[in-house]
Amino acid sequence: MVVNTGGVLTLSKSQANVMEDLAITTTVGMDGIPLATREAAVARMPSMIERQVVAAVEESSVIVFVVDGQAGPLAADEEIADWLRRNYSDNCVILAVNKCESPRKGILQAYEFWSLEFEPIQLSAISGTGTGDLLDLLCSGLQKVEKFQLIDTAEIRKRAAVFIL
Repeated sequence: MVVNTGGVLTLSKSQANVMEDLAITTTVGMDGIPLATREAAVARMPSMIERQVVAAVEESSVIVFVVDGQAGPLAADEEIADWLRRNYSDNCVILAVNKCESPRKGILQAYEFWSLEFEPIQLSAISGTGTGDLLDLLCSGLQKVEKFQLIDTAEIRKRAAVFIL
């Protein structure tokens, strides 16, 4: 099972910034919904997303933490990395540095993320560069989990879960 959160909103964002990021005033399909109702829904979004993230990570044995290589390490990346280290040190965490299209520049971009204390791998979703390495690491992480214990069918579903942050 693969779970993709599509990003994590940090609580440090103001409601106005979240509204702007989500283009909530022009969202397709919300024409008949009053703006106050839309705003109320947006106000609840960070806590709802956070609960979904925690539930997904709890069920995962391999976590792919995707960061933006062009933006460099952000405060939110450091916050998430700290949270993963503190709470999920038993899980396999793969730090995937995306947007590393240039081979030379990509190495430097990935190198910046060593500060998060996970080994970064560089990749480019656009060109597919590094995705094979990511898949190898992902499968390796799942195999390590399977080697340690015999598990029942429900546990296999849990252990085979992959979380992409």
